[in-house]
Amino acid sequence: MTVTQLDRAAVAARYGMSDPASVSKAVVRGSLPPPDGFVGRSPWWWSTTLDGWARPGRGRRTKTERTEG
Repeated sequence: MTVTQLDRAAVAARYGMSDPASVSKAVVRGSLPPPDGFVGRSPWWWSTTLDGWARPGRGRRTKTERTEG
């Protein structure tokens, strides 16, 4: 597995966001994990951080949770 350092534009492209500024908004909302680091004021993430992120409200529900609620 190759681990890659992704900037805000790369994260936006990865998730189909048209504006890299949307990435920062998604972090504030909790839809994306906090950055792994910064270069100056520009955030970056490891690809493995994004791969392992369990997005709240998206999937990750068991069959029991789907049938009970």
